[in-house]
Amino acid sequence: MRRLLPSSLFGRLVLTFVSGLIITMVVTLLAQMPEREAFVFRISAGRGAQRVTDLVKLMDQLTPAGRERLAEIARTQGRHWKLAHAQGGTALLEHDGLHRPARPRRSCP
Repeated sequence: MRRLLPSSLFGRLVLTFVSGLIITMVVTLLAQMPEREAFVFRISAGRGAQRVTDLVKLMDQLTPAGRERLAEIARTQGRHWKLAHAQGGTALLEHDGLHRPARPRRSCP
């Protein structure tokens, strides 16, 4: 054990400084990790919600045939979207990304 510790004063000071920095970095990492994970989740959920909103806005501007075509294109890109026709001819967007039965969504004004 004696051979691992430096014998000079300079070596001991460097070892103390580096040890303190490492301990500080580990404590900081442990303190910030849960907050960082929550932040990453919020950002990814927000991006997903924005994509859905953009798709719904785009579908509102299209004709029924265009909506079907857009839903078909989305399915080829790995998004499991399909259209459900509500009363009055308004198309509602459904999503079954987990391969469960799709649930109708509220229509947006």
